[in-house]
Amino acid sequence: MALSETIMLTSPIKLGSTNLAIIFGTGAPDGDSAPQSDALKGSLYVRTDATDDQSPLYLKVDESSADDDWVQVFIDKSEGTLTLENTLTMDADQKIQFRDTGIYLQSNADGYLKVAADTAMRFGDGTNYVQIGVDGELDFGGRGFYDQGSRFDLFDDFIYQTLTEADTPWILNSGSDDLAVDPACAAAEGGVIVLTTGDDDGTTAVDGSQIVCAIPVQADSGGLVFEARLHINTAITNVAVNVGLTDVTTLEEPFSIGASDTITSTATDAACFVYDTGADTDEWFMCAVDSDADDTGNATTGTAPVADAYQVFRIEIDADGNTIRYYIDGTLEGTLTNAGVTETANLYATVIACGDNTASKTVDVDYLYVGHTR
Repeated sequence: MALSETIMLTSPIKLGSTNLAIIFGTGAPDGDSAPQSDALKGSLYVRTDATDDQSPLYLKVDESSADDDWVQVFIDKSEGTLTLENTLTMDADQKIQFRDTGIYLQSNADGYLKVAADTAMRFGDGTNYVQIGVDGELDFGGRGFYDQGSRFDLFDDFIYQTLTEADTPWILNSGSDDLAVDPACAAAEGGVIVLTTGDDDGTTAVDGSQIVCAIPVQADSGGLVFEARLHINTAITNVAVNVGLTDVTTLEEPFSIGASDTITSTATDAACFVYDTGADTDEWFMCAVDSDADDTGNATTGTAPVADAYQVFRIEIDADGNTIRYYIDGTLEGTLTNAGVTETANLYATVIACGDNTASKTVDVDYLYVGHTR
């Protein structure tokens, strides 16, 4: 049956005797003004001047008399482009899903935007694009260009037959014990440089073995990153290892850890992973010192070394030097924010190992990387 008349509404329709209402109006609902402010949660607002690409329907979800009490309701299969008047915020751990469960957008607690796909993610048009496969493989459809001049990058895979200090960016240091020797390249798969400690009194000056970069970097350049892949050989006992950035190129352990997991900094400015069997907890620690002030967040990571098993250590430092992120094998182990490092301090990439008075120890370093924005 067709309607013979049109009913013009000049006031909200109240459902029952309460203020649960259906309101008609122009523009988005004004949560501060009546009748929208008086309506109960669950009320509906219909925007009569909505364009074809806008959802005309709003639902009241709170009663604080504010504009964000009203949320725009999406219309399934609406025509054209859906225009949002306010920010769309996803609750923690929720996703925007496309087509099936394997294709979605999600932001996790660490602040990363995760883009998941069944096969690959493609950015560009059908002819020119960058494609990232689910296995991490990067493909270019068209011509690709990397502006190498925008960053300073130093990567060494240690594929030399012999490493000579004067021909490389590395400084090689060792203690006075006859078993403590300068790091040397070894004929191993993928190339390695081996640090060999002494077995005398356990001090760095006597038993230490160190590789340290001669080229300084500073946090204030922006995007400062250190990364190394290494393992302790045979057994993880009777050894201390520092991996990261320190402020001198002479033989020195930036940090040591003793009983009750007490951390002692020798460096003035440094950020390192530290493993020390002198500690009560046999795990990697994340440590930083800023102008001789130790970061109050210095602590264990919860991850231990495994003999003869490679681990990848990554340190990222923000441009102000205050925030330092520590990763092992791609997992964020922790973030230090209470001191960091001095942003203008010269820092040098390093790995240093020191034995105790029990046995000589060796550490294999597969590669070292350090870089920042120019």
